[in-house]
Amino acid sequence: MAATPFALAAAELAAPAVAHAVEPYGLVISNSPTWVPSGPYTSGIQALRAEGLPRVGVDDVLADLNHDAVRVRTVPGLPSGRLGYGFRWRRTDFRTPRWRPQGITTNFDGWGRDATGPDSGTGKKVVLVSWYATDDADSGLGARVTFVDITNRSRPRYRHVLLIQPYNIRGGDYTFGTARIHAGGIAWYGNRLYIADTNNGLRVYNLDDMFKVPRGSGIGRQEDGSFHAYGYEYVLPQSRDYLFTDPNHRLSRYSQVAVDRTTSPHTLLVSEFHERDEPADTVMRAVRWNLHPTSGALVPVDSESRVYSTGVAEIRNARQTQGAVSAGGRYYLSISNGTGGRGYLRTWQEGSTSPAARGWRLPIGPEDLSHHGGTGRLWGLNEYERNRYVFAMEP
Repeated sequence: MAATPFALAAAELAAPAVAHAVEPYGLVISNSPTWVPSGPYTSGIQALRAEGLPRVGVDDVLADLNHDAVRVRTVPGLPSGRLGYGFRWRRTDFRTPRWRPQGITTNFDGWGRDATGPDSGTGKKVVLVSWYATDDADSGLGARVTFVDITNRSRPRYRHVLLIQPYNIRGGDYTFGTARIHAGGIAWYGNRLYIADTNNGLRVYNLDDMFKVPRGSGIGRQEDGSFHAYGYEYVLPQSRDYLFTDPNHRLSRYSQVAVDRTTSPHTLLVSEFHERDEPADTVMRAVRWNLHPTSGALVPVDSESRVYSTGVAEIRNARQTQGAVSAGGRYYLSISNGTGGRGYLRTWQEGSTSPAARGWRLPIGPEDLSHHGGTGRLWGLNEYERNRYVFAMEP
């Protein structure tokens, strides 16, 4: 069933229009799953609250972490002079072939400072990482987001939260399923978490709308009326989609997403992925949308619930881009090089006609990037089992 646009907040509609230097890329806002006849996501979230599931936020999850990560002083494949800070996952997550980490964002993306919310004042340093289930066709595990508290740099701790989609099943009863996406890139802004949905656009999750559920097998509503999430104790329901509007004018893949806090207004940067065997002169596009400073939504929104990009960068020498961020007009790209080759960090200046230039080497399997404006560091990670680290690089 086609997604149904929903009424927009006045704050989003009030955003000023922006002139476009090039033809803009359009996304339409929708508020219901496209894969099942259902009501709005917002109704599903309200229904789960009515069922008595405890609603939690970021601070609640950080107060209930259950895994220890391991701080590292070196990351294989990363020049030692580039490592500002790093950790690896506990043994089970470091080795598992079932899950692969992909996206990364930090609380600086979210709030522009070290805190978990606008009023928390906790001063915590937090990293979020997305994973996708590699055997999803069999398990249906979908995707998850990991909340990592690195406030104590010597003892990083974390917890996994399962991503879900609420939907109506019968007679007003709601349940939820998993989010079967690659989750190749994520970006935290205010209370919103943007996740790249490869062939469709962007998914959005509200970080103050998580739920705690009883541990148990299965997914969603059980026969006795309780809710389980494949053994996970916390779930994060989807709240909206941004779906591409024109099949002839879209990114080849919505591969990665990042926040740029150096622009005014702040912008969301989405880049695409091209395979190594594509022509050498292939252009990688990185597209921007404006962010509303209060709601965190993409703006401006027209009368048909569409939002258009405000800028497009076309970058050569950027095939196999896994992550892209920009700060002050400079772009940083993480370039992968197969399962056995070290990657590269490339740089490119806004407005340049030159191809992206090689910066420094990256570990095997590099993925998403995030720019921390407070320190100037670039956060990255790599994905393959037994070689799975999270690291902050000195640019």
